[in-house]
Amino acid sequence: MNYGHIRHKHHGGGHRTHEDTQYERYIEDLIRKKQNDPIEFIKTLYSRHGIEGISSSKLRKFYNLIVGIDLDKDNLEKIRNALLKFRILLEYDYNRDKRIRNFHTAMSTYLDTVLLPISNEEELRTKIKEFRDVFEAIIAYSKNK
Repeated sequence: MNYGHIRHKHHGGGHRTHEDTQYERYIEDLIRKKQNDPIEFIKTLYSRHGIEGISSSKLRKFYNLIVGIDLDKDNLEKIRNALLKFRILLEYDYNRDKRIRNFHTAMSTYLDTVLLPISNEEELRTKIKEFRDVFEAIIAYSKNK
């Protein structure tokens, strides 16, 4: 199924619509297909789903949270806490600025389906390195838009 036409609509009270659920499933499928090619993942998101609503300063804020994780020294608990902080700040910013809806959905789905379920410390470190690559691609791609 092609979900490129789906756009989120704000519904009061934080209720998720059928479209929200479809879009999240689409993002999960896109992550599975493109997880080894972060540049293609980002290009697809930007070209089909318009995640341009986020400012470069917000992108940097989120990127700095991920870069701030010391993959050489931090233990699993500290790494997971940093990811949860990222997730919470993502929710906070989304609730303040609905224009970042597609960015929010893409990143929260990535966190929830790829990073947060991992319980193996080494695997999590590897996936965070890949997530940093995804973020660098987002920043680079947003500069060229």
